[in-house]
Amino acid sequence: MSEPKRIQEYKHDDLRVSFNPNICQHSAVCIRQLPGVFNLQGRPWVNLKGDSAEAVMALIDKCPSGALSYVRAGDEARTPTFSAAEVQVMPNGPLRLSGQVRVLDAEGKVILEADKCSLCRCGASANKPFCDGSHRKAGFIG
Repeated sequence: MSEPKRIQEYKHDDLRVSFNPNICQHSAVCIRQLPGVFNLQGRPWVNLKGDSAEAVMALIDKCPSGALSYVRAGDEARTPTFSAAEVQVMPNGPLRLSGQVRVLDAEGKVILEADKCSLCRCGASANKPFCDGSHRKAGFIG
């Protein structure tokens, strides 16, 4: 895995959104579904004033890699509840993990603890073990 990139945070009113570029699958769900909030040409690229907090949270819940997350003011003290662990093999794409996910490196060091992530299975990702969407360019079939 390459040198980790900085986790980006965006705040508006009582909503705080985090983006972890180190695990982003680049599926573009955010950009396609809420272009008023997520715009790669904008600076910053996340504009939380572009839609309601409820719309932003609903979209983030759909983020397949878990790269986007949110916290509302007052929710920081809550203990997250995780569903049973699941692994879904995506056609011609990554392994999508959900539930209580802990990814360890070869030495056993925790590199991610989250409620979802996408792992590379094509071997082309520049961000192994995480999927970065390279399977599309590589023509991976599996």
